[in-house]
Amino acid sequence: MKLFTILFAALFALALVSCGDDTTTKPVDTDTAGTDDTILDDTQPDDAGETGDDAAATEEDPVQDDVVPVEDDATIVPDETTDELTDELEDEDTEQPDENNPLFDTFVGTWAEKLILKSDTKTMIGNVSSTTTRYKLGKISVENGELKSEQTICKIDNTTSQGDTVFYQKFCEIYWYWRPGELSNPKPDVTVTDNGGTISFVENRSWELRGMQKMTNPETDPMPTAANDSRIFDHDGDGHPAFTLGFTSTLIKGDMYLVQRLSHEMTGTYIPGDGAFGAGSNPDKITGGVNWTDHQYTVDATNPTLKSQTESTILNDESTFIYVRVPDTFTCDDVYGQKDALFN
Repeated sequence: MKLFTILFAALFALALVSCGDDTTTKPVDTDTAGTDDTILDDTQPDDAGETGDDAAATEEDPVQDDVVPVEDDATIVPDETTDELTDELEDEDTEQPDENNPLFDTFVGTWAEKLILKSDTKTMIGNVSSTTTRYKLGKISVENGELKSEQTICKIDNTTSQGDTVFYQKFCEIYWYWRPGELSNPKPDVTVTDNGGTISFVENRSWELRGMQKMTNPETDPMPTAANDSRIFDHDGDGHPAFTLGFTSTLIKGDMYLVQRLSHEMTGTYIPGDGAFGAGSNPDKITGGVNWTDHQYTVDATNPTLKSQTESTILNDESTFIYVRVPDTFTCDDVYGQKDALFN
């Protein structure tokens, strides 16, 4: 009798298991797309060209519950097998990227920046040596486990062996911009490495374009070769084609209407100080070299001498940069107004 009771109970339990509910749920698929646009104010990531020189839509599939009929011969998984599967899932490493890398803390903050870009250009009046100096204000932060840099171009000065190029303020404020993460080989804005106590700093290559419609790929798309190229437009809104730069010397004066594409990458070393720039302080600095490119097409000019197309040789070995840590309250006026003390 006792054996019969045990057998009956086992069969009853088996029947309950076979009649149980079994459903599957399709996961939600979410796609996010982003767009970028022209920078029209002076709070933007980096870099302007020089004469010697950026609505997420979410689609969600409805969740569907498909009831799967239970087969009479459904396999019963022993409890110990289920426990093993559960333990394996719990042991999976789900750790997220570390956004608290202590090395990042070294660079988070506000920096006054000076770039010196050197080139030689062949023109109708001979070989022209050019030095373009760009003053910027940068803010570095940590986002999604990477260093992110937001930069404002404050002022651009240029001197040549034949005169000075005039970069109107719009040149600092209006341009197409591609961050390093938007290129064919995406990278963080900034990469830093501790090499046995020496901390290297790389601001990865970014691109700027002025004077024409935005390119699909700034690394490979062709530049205009004719003034009637349909991509050229009045980018700075001054009534003239492309983008306006001035030139002044004792012999030549006038405006040039240019399409210009520039890129740059900076590699340097962190030099620790005692904090931010201030009276009697020794601020943190980053110094190194600039690897840059510059492509131009002259659409027109007010002076025929300035209208000719030029061929420039970039002098990367002579191009340098220096970053100086400054208080978070610093403005572009502070950077340019105190440039001699900052970058001595």
